[in-house]
Amino acid sequence: MNKDLTTQINGKTITGATHKEFIKNCLQEIVDMNKHLPAEERLKNYINYFVDTFSYDFDLRNSVLSYNHQDTLQCHEEDLARLFTDKKGVCDQFAKAFSLLGNLDNEIMVIYCFCDLLINKEQKVSHAINIVAIDKKAKLVDLSSMIHSKEGDCMQNRDAFCMLDFLEYVDALKKENIDFLPHKETNTYRLGACSRLDDFDEDYLILNSSTKFKNQHKVGYTICEEPCNINKEDQAKKSSWLYLTNAVVKVMEKVLDLLAINTLEKM
Repeated sequence: MNKDLTTQINGKTITGATHKEFIKNCLQEIVDMNKHLPAEERLKNYINYFVDTFSYDFDLRNSVLSYNHQDTLQCHEEDLARLFTDKKGVCDQFAKAFSLLGNLDNEIMVIYCFCDLLINKEQKVSHAINIVAIDKKAKLVDLSSMIHSKEGDCMQNRDAFCMLDFLEYVDALKKENIDFLPHKETNTYRLGACSRLDDFDEDYLILNSSTKFKNQHKVGYTICEEPCNINKEDQAKKSSWLYLTNAVVKVMEKVLDLLAINTLEKM
């Protein structure tokens, strides 16, 4: 046992000999705490656990993960382990840990997603969120923004960033003076995604949203796309978000076969 890899979850001491074992043990305990509940309640409790337990780590964002340099996300397994020991992290840790948690629940699928944002019209950052799919319904969850809201750093309450359609999410960001950056060539909003790979796959744990990394490792795919200038009437017609649901269902059906990621459009 690594004495540094120890934490408390629901009054139980969780340990692990390696970072990977520790992360999985932590996530398994969260799943086991809720295994007697229906899927929808489990999902709600998973989200609430992350938001209520973890804080946002501004020091980590500005240093180790280099969020303000070259549009980069980079989170290694030791960073995920630190999320549970220190009870604080950044969007990449939240989104990846939540996606790995989804691997442990057979009725809920969680996909790691990434996008580019512009804060206050001047600061470009990469951001990580999740798509959750349950009963063939897919929605966006931004755990990082929910945690920011809990800590008083957002104008909207935490629910404003939970279980949203794509364009609802774009609107929620705008209310915080954050713009979802459009794709330069198509002038559309795009959300990139990584199919759920094998547990703790090394490429997955260090997924980087930069173009160079995606071209090298071929793990970045467009999972949904919308015109930037969509009007309210068209937006209302898409309120069911069927296009994304269908995309996620396809991933759910084939996700255990790693070759299935080729069915999604490469970014």
